[in-house]
Amino acid sequence: MQLSDTEMPHGTDRQQLLAGLEQLRKVHEIQREILDTYQDLEISLKELQGQASPLLTHVSVGADIMMQAKIPDTSRVFVDVGLGFKVECSIEDGLRIAQLRKAAAQEHMNFCAMQAVTIRAAL
Repeated sequence: MQLSDTEMPHGTDRQQLLAGLEQLRKVHEIQREILDTYQDLEISLKELQGQASPLLTHVSVGADIMMQAKIPDTSRVFVDVGLGFKVECSIEDGLRIAQLRKAAAQEHMNFCAMQAVTIRAAL
């Protein structure tokens, strides 16, 4: 059953609702990527906790070019906290940051899902 334009809530039309639904889908995908990134960070930091210094790894130097690096002290890490800012912190603080960012992304995803249900109900 489809609603006519006169039955749409608050004078919105079907196209506006569909556009809003598409925007919510895109935001949900972005939040899913953020959630996955911080889950990967959490796994990496937990692995790093159990390793002794020094650490041999590969790091990106830009333009998809990797170099081998020897990291003498793994007690401090740099964590991307958004908007291009990276903070130096302990592994434990990095884990806390990852947990907070995961919780925020999950909350945002839940909000998008609730809004999508509301829009689908109006369609």
